[in-house]
Amino acid sequence: MSQPKDRREELCERFAEALRHPADEIYFDEDELVEIYDYAGDLGKIYLQTEALMCGARLYPTSRALSDRRALFYVNNCGADAAAQYIEDHTDDAGPRSLLSEIVAIKTSKPDDEGEVEQALDRLLESVTAMNDEEVVQFVDLAGECGMAEWLLDKLDELRTKVPYLPTLLYETAMVLSEAGMDGRAVPIIEELIEIDDAYSVDYWNMLAQSKLESGDYHGAMNAIEYARAIDPGNYGAITLYVRVCFESDDPNYAKEGYDFTSRYLETDPANDAMRQAFVSFGLKLGKVSEVAPSVRQLYLANSTSRDHLLQLLSVGVPLEGELADVIVASFGETDDTWPMLLRHLCNNGRYAEVVTLGNKYIESYGFPSLDIGPYVFSLFALKLFSKCVDKLSVLVLSDDCGNIYRVLYLVALLKTGRQQMAMSMMSMWRDMVKLDTVRPENKSDAYLLLRVMGEVSDIISSDADHDWSDYDPLKIWSRPSADALADN
Repeated sequence: MSQPKDRREELCERFAEALRHPADEIYFDEDELVEIYDYAGDLGKIYLQTEALMCGARLYPTSRALSDRRALFYVNNCGADAAAQYIEDHTDDAGPRSLLSEIVAIKTSKPDDEGEVEQALDRLLESVTAMNDEEVVQFVDLAGECGMAEWLLDKLDELRTKVPYLPTLLYETAMVLSEAGMDGRAVPIIEELIEIDDAYSVDYWNMLAQSKLESGDYHGAMNAIEYARAIDPGNYGAITLYVRVCFESDDPNYAKEGYDFTSRYLETDPANDAMRQAFVSFGLKLGKVSEVAPSVRQLYLANSTSRDHLLQLLSVGVPLEGELADVIVASFGETDDTWPMLLRHLCNNGRYAEVVTLGNKYIESYGFPSLDIGPYVFSLFALKLFSKCVDKLSVLVLSDDCGNIYRVLYLVALLKTGRQQMAMSMMSMWRDMVKLDTVRPENKSDAYLLLRVMGEVSDIISSDADHDWSDYDPLKIWSRPSADALADN
């Protein structure tokens, strides 16, 4: 709100200072405590609200205004049950129920039927001829809380006749409409608010920009932002709205503006992660992958346990080595399902060295048995690290549960490392086992692959016992940019 607050600000500051003294030395009159409570609520300062109520209970135990606010405090901060108990304990208080106490009563009764809620609001509106600012705030908030934004709009003209300060009604109504997803209908109300109250309020122009943005009027939102930034060029709310409009609009000129703006902004505030993420998003939208890659790396290092940031890191192709590899291993635990996703993505995109680097660091930290073995051994094989491949698979291939793709890798790795006799022994052991696998649909493709490779190897050995296996490539691993043979294993 842009209503003058200098006096209320000073009053709250004086009250906050007074709280440093013993309770019996603190004195404020009843109206001051009501104002302190209401204004502290606008600022979200629950501590000051609580202290104002306790001070009021000590100095003015029969105050209706302060009692109503205690009930409001309970329902808003402690739940309907606490408020209902408070109301029950004070039913003997003299005098008719005030508007605020009626509002609390509706909140605590929790009516579910929309017709019942509407009737209760109608009765409440008919029962009053005028509302003060706090009553307006609480009444409009009640309508919003009950999902009655449409009703509120229908009753707006009637409400105008019952409020002493129209901007409060317009502001609170616009907020309720925005929260209800009715931003397009909030726009004319905010425009009226600007016209009648304060055309130099950055908050109002930001409200207008927000509602226009949410209703899809990007050019209108940008115009409102320009007014806000003309009043206060450094207003962060206006700046973030500007960035949002630039990104969400389909206008390619806005995307270029947003990229250039966020780039300049980071020169003065390089630690602003939100702005750096915006810069990255603009860059990716414009295809400037290499330009934003360093920022993607920086964002990941600042948010190393975030899977989203890791995926973004993968999307721009930043090499996962050195410090990055160390941080990734330290950030994702032994059984985190990020590991299979990460290693398979790298392997299927031909980034074998990174798979091996991460796999080695993982093994150092957690041990080999926990590793998602497929991408790791396939990458060892693709990098022609055949001795390591044999070492890592030597136990697994003896198991009945071993996937046939691993047997293929192991067999070829044996041949590549000069262990032809062992390869022949393994083929003899596997032959009957693999024939059984061919009748199981889930294993057929890999089983036929192994049978084919074993057939090739047997034929070559029978015709050339001293064959040079250095160029043997049954999977065509080294003649294509990526390997996907493990995609389903």
